[in-house]
Amino acid sequence: MTTCSWSPEVRDEPARRGPNEHAPEREQHQCVTLRLPTIASQCVALAEQAERERQPYLSYLEALLAAELEDRERRSIDRRIKEAHLPRLKTLDEFDFRQAPTVSPTQLSELAQGGYLERAEPIVFIGDSGTGKTHLLTALCVAACRQRRRVRFTTAAALVNELVEAKQHCVQRRVRSHKHWQSISGPLDHS
Repeated sequence: MTTCSWSPEVRDEPARRGPNEHAPEREQHQCVTLRLPTIASQCVALAEQAERERQPYLSYLEALLAAELEDRERRSIDRRIKEAHLPRLKTLDEFDFRQAPTVSPTQLSELAQGGYLERAEPIVFIGDSGTGKTHLLTALCVAACRQRRRVRFTTAAALVNELVEAKQHCVQRRVRSHKHWQSISGPLDHS
């Protein structure tokens, strides 16, 4: 017959701290485990600020949560922009409408709000090389990413090549992946 005995683990007593002193390592580890990296990195600084300013606990908690949400939003936008495969990061603010007098700033501003995506309307820019089609489409993609939409930038030639390759190799997984994008954007050069 086998007997098992259990005895509690003996731990060294932690160093005694004053009432306002606290080692945040455990809380930081818990935040990392819970995937709250911003709270983990800012909890000490925000706690010190809250103590200095004699903020109530809920104000401190609100500051922590706001920092985490803000950082998540920024990382989400950055991730979506990276997934979009943009040739360069361009915005509408950087576009010189004086160089393209036929392009309506008002219409582009409306497109940047993303209503065409909700209505599933195609947007096609056709024109000569160097007229700003890529810049404007990239800017619309960036605007959509900032609205938490998934988009993909590609040229018409690259999209056709990808579809032909998928057909030739019977790889429909790549074609199916296009249904996840809310927009596939690319310039068409007028020949």
